[in-house]
Amino acid sequence: MRSNLMSIVVRILAVAMALGAVIAAPAAGAPKLTTLHRFTGGKDGGNPHGGLLLEGRALYGTTETGGASGAGIVFKIDPSTGGETVLYSFTGGADGGTPTAGLIYHDGTFYGTTSAGGTSGVGTVFAVNAATGAETVLHSFTGFADGDVPFGGLLYQGGTLYGTTEFGGTDGSGTVFTVDPVTGAESVLFVFGLYRGDGNMPMSGLIYQDGVLYGTTLNGGFSPGTGQLTDNGTVFAVNAKSGAETILYSFDENGGEDGLNPWAGVIFRDGALYGTTYYATNYEGNIHYGTVFRLDPATGVETILYAFNGGADGGFPFAGVLSHGGDLYGIGSFSGRGNCSGSGCGVVFKVDPATRVETVLHSFTGNGDGGNPEAGLIYNDGAFYGTTFDGGKSGFGTVFKLVP
Repeated sequence: MRSNLMSIVVRILAVAMALGAVIAAPAAGAPKLTTLHRFTGGKDGGNPHGGLLLEGRALYGTTETGGASGAGIVFKIDPSTGGETVLYSFTGGADGGTPTAGLIYHDGTFYGTTSAGGTSGVGTVFAVNAATGAETVLHSFTGFADGDVPFGGLLYQGGTLYGTTEFGGTDGSGTVFTVDPVTGAESVLFVFGLYRGDGNMPMSGLIYQDGVLYGTTLNGGFSPGTGQLTDNGTVFAVNAKSGAETILYSFDENGGEDGLNPWAGVIFRDGALYGTTYYATNYEGNIHYGTVFRLDPATGVETILYAFNGGADGGFPFAGVLSHGGDLYGIGSFSGRGNCSGSGCGVVFKVDPATRVETVLHSFTGNGDGGNPEAGLIYNDGAFYGTTFDGGKSGFGTVFKLVP
């Protein structure tokens, strides 16, 4: 799926250049980026898709590939030295493999998901002891009613783990699930329907606010104007107790000016939800490559804060946004000034929600600084931290620090 996606991106960007898409210049005096670690694809891991977690004074994360068996790892990075420690190396068997999401931490334990491996080969929910590195599989998905391929990460709330699966459920369109971290018992809280307009293929994790779980689906939805089913994604809410779902917003199929296909989840700030869409078209007469949006969960009104041109300003944001100091920070997985497979190497950006002005903080080259970031940012003590999926010395991605 990733290779097909890359080829689509390359073709779209070629069309954009032919049509003279507007290209924005990066901000003058951009912050300095330091590469903390360059993955080799060997035992130290390779291709981090999930985001980082700061716990104590260390950064923790996962890689999709590399490790002793090539099935990915759980790693620790010292942000002061860049030194890496492999906490656990997946075998790709019953213990899981190919973790595509980051980690969460609670009471001495890291929790996460793998999108492959397990007893049925379609993913797991796992726990890793922070002190010993010992791994425990809490649940192995069967690919049927309990879900199939947990691509996104987990949420810990009130003693329960919450997550989503990309596929599975009675219609094969994905689920919202819970797992008891003590017993490993899994329950399906909500099942997405293929032909009900309630969305399908949730690719990201969830957030919790006042008894409600919020998330996105990559596909599905319906057109508010015609009531017809669409396939452009949704923002949804699920009651954490009853499992009742509400579609807060369905992205429009008519031109896609409001954005299309959100891969990432949403954040909650000042009573509103903020997120990104991976695609968008025809916004103000131009071709665009994803958006940053605001959604009022009470009214369902969506506002586009920024629409990417696919040039130096970046484009195709896999990840969501981080709120810091009144601004929104995120990554564009492609475009920018680098030349990674002809599609650009991605950027780190800032968007001012009030003025809707975007500033490029760093444009990746695909070389030592990495390329094509696919995970969101975290912030600590004056610096942003993140990962790139590709690039670096060996082409297997990096962990970076960006100081404004």
